[in-house]
Amino acid sequence: MKIIHTSDWHIGHTLYNYDRSAEFEAMLTHIADIVHRESPDALLISGDIFHYSSPSATAQRLFVDSLLKIQQANPDMDIIATAGNHDSPSRIDADTALWAQQGISVIGAAIRRADESLDPDRHIIRLSNGKGVVVALPYISPHFLDMTKIRELIALARSSSPAECPIIVMAHLYTAGADTTGHDDDIGGLECVALSDFGSDYDYLALGHIHRPQDIKGSNGKARYCGTPLAVSFDEIFPHGVSIVELSTNKPPLIRFEEIEPTVPLKTIPAKPAPIDMALKELADLPDDLECYVRLNVLVKDFLPSSCQFLAADILKEKAAHLCYVMPTREDEATQKHDNYEMNIDEFKKTSPIDIAMRFYHDKHGSPIPQQHILMLQEIISELEQNAEQ
Repeated sequence: MKIIHTSDWHIGHTLYNYDRSAEFEAMLTHIADIVHRESPDALLISGDIFHYSSPSATAQRLFVDSLLKIQQANPDMDIIATAGNHDSPSRIDADTALWAQQGISVIGAAIRRADESLDPDRHIIRLSNGKGVVVALPYISPHFLDMTKIRELIALARSSSPAECPIIVMAHLYTAGADTTGHDDDIGGLECVALSDFGSDYDYLALGHIHRPQDIKGSNGKARYCGTPLAVSFDEIFPHGVSIVELSTNKPPLIRFEEIEPTVPLKTIPAKPAPIDMALKELADLPDDLECYVRLNVLVKDFLPSSCQFLAADILKEKAAHLCYVMPTREDEATQKHDNYEMNIDEFKKTSPIDIAMRFYHDKHGSPIPQQHILMLQEIISELEQNAEQ
């Protein structure tokens, strides 16, 4: 049997207030094209359908329209989607009955029986063509994650299926041994489970949550993160796409990774931190018609001059590239300290809130503000601006 394994779509993600709807639409259209060409038996979406637990109407509409378009690309396949930690289980489950009318299984929350076991009627899904069985597990909070119950569910799926029938498990969590390089979220140790915690009664473990595509070491290809098909961070310096998995009895999975090129790439310029003049020169050398998101990578001795953001923005004024932020890196972050710089009132008025926050953090900790903090600040500022307009 053949499946397409995808996850972490993060529909609705905005990058420093830039609307990415067109990028997500292009990415989902590419997935529909892959489905049409490959004719898989199933499409598995292993969590984080949306980026925000309260997605906008635009994001929800894009998900619905795209999923129906993907189904039309191969009407005979099953589609199974589960919620991730970014998703609201109740919101995902709100339309479960409607999706079922289309033959699509969408699972937001884990359903337990009186004995705390996971409900097999909810979580064991048999493909309509009889070629396989999917144990579909949405994200479960670490405080309620009982791997014994999950192994029991997997064992039940195995014992109630023909011997030659592949058992596929979907899960959204952090598995020990996974390469988390470039991952923005605080994945933490509490969520970490060992591969052995799943037992061995499955043929393929379709994982979501970690954005870098990879097989888990020691799994012989049976456990894999497919990664996100569209980057949500400048630190995701690796290919993005979907995994095409073919399963045969008593053989390791045959896996192909199909890369999906972004319509608007994320670029760090320069690739390595450089003095402001050199960084701005490389920014100026960008082709005028190249649409991309830019993180300017500046090497500084002590602090980032407030003029840097304005100079960079001015360079890109006539270009298609979008400036997201300037990332300062100190020449010797480990040992060098600097005296606090005091802005005058005019400089304060002309400086963006993000730049002020970056300066404050740098003065307090002697190192650049983490990117996830910048993202949080951008979301807060965006919400405040939207409320002000209303």
